[in-house]
Amino acid sequence: MKNYKELETSITHLGEKGDGIALTTEGQVFVPMTLPGEKVRIRIETSAKKGRKIDLLEIIEESKHRLVPHCKYFGACGGCVIQHLSIEPYLQWKQAIIVKALKNKRIDSDLIQPTIATQANGRRRTELTATKTKTLNNKLTFGYTARSTHNVVDITECPILTSTLDSIIQPLRILVEKILQPGSSCKIMLTETEVGIDMLISSKNDPNPQHLSGLSNFAINHNLARVSWRSDNKRTEPIYQERVPTVDFDGISVVLPPGSFLQTSVQSQRIITSLVIKYTGEITLHKKVADLFSGLGTFTLPLAKRGAQVHSIDISGETLENLLAASGMAGFSGRVTTEKRNLMKHPLSPAELAFYEIVIFDPPRAGAEALAKNLAVSKVPIIIAVSCNAKTFARDAEILISGGYEMVELTPVDQFVFSNQIELLARFQHK
Repeated sequence: MKNYKELETSITHLGEKGDGIALTTEGQVFVPMTLPGEKVRIRIETSAKKGRKIDLLEIIEESKHRLVPHCKYFGACGGCVIQHLSIEPYLQWKQAIIVKALKNKRIDSDLIQPTIATQANGRRRTELTATKTKTLNNKLTFGYTARSTHNVVDITECPILTSTLDSIIQPLRILVEKILQPGSSCKIMLTETEVGIDMLISSKNDPNPQHLSGLSNFAINHNLARVSWRSDNKRTEPIYQERVPTVDFDGISVVLPPGSFLQTSVQSQRIITSLVIKYTGEITLHKKVADLFSGLGTFTLPLAKRGAQVHSIDISGETLENLLAASGMAGFSGRVTTEKRNLMKHPLSPAELAFYEIVIFDPPRAGAEALAKNLAVSKVPIIIAVSCNAKTFARDAEILISGGYEMVELTPVDQFVFSNQIELLARFQHK
């Protein structure tokens, strides 16, 4: 049995997921699509099976900071959680997420620098989901996961992407409608590289002749650099290649393996790299640096270019091979060494860490708790932490601080525009 209650209330502040929060006679409620200071009318639906659901019925008084969203799918699509708030309170909200995470670990938040904003339409990498029903009309749904569900929101555009990626969505949708079999689905990753779009299709099935023909023609007609296919056996097959996709790290060209991780935008990559260089201090010849979770060398290559001896560790062997090849082409391969290693399962030991003067670690969202514990007892002079998760960053920072480190700088970078995620860069020194 469901119970309904309508009431008027005022939004006091924003939650971490971007919902407005109000205190009502029914307790604290989270109201989607609302902003602090707004007076709203809501409906509270309560059921024994599904708990409580809040629906926004009307905004009676709007916030002066409310904006018209950039995207027509905002509110339904789960990719963005807050497009309707002006820039200053938006950045303050992001800062508040960091402050809360630090305070929960009893870490002083006074040294947080102002959040560095990035452009709203610079995302160079995205993954779309395509599904086709096995019914009479064989309906295609092509887009991103919906807000608060696992359903897919059908889209024809995405204004937070670069113009190059945004312009390819509608033609790609038409192609997928033709080649995707009823009752099947796939994911399509698009990356804008230095030489054009790199496309990777991931599916349970191997590609068939229809896929091969359709994708090759599409790539030719739309000047794609490369198309690859990854089936459930994790094998990646080339479908088409006109040019070798490359990315640029501080003027150094690196070949991009299909589906590889990159910072969200070129602008954010440059900002983050410049902060890492700043935090390392004056790089002199032969300074020993460990770049952990190094990827393609976002930090390795700029630091080696400046004279550091950098040891790069990552789980992907192909990524490390391309990094090493790039350092050779740039003329400083002798300053870069690599190691394939699962750092989540096998973090560097304190004895291994003792060799380095600077350690940089940029782990996945789960953070690097085991590594942080070893770093805390290592006495490495300088540690630079890069993180996309405020909570796991705070946990790892607490471990370092308890081991005798001091966090001396912390800068947020808003590279995940309109989401509740934020990139953090911190410098720790041993006391």
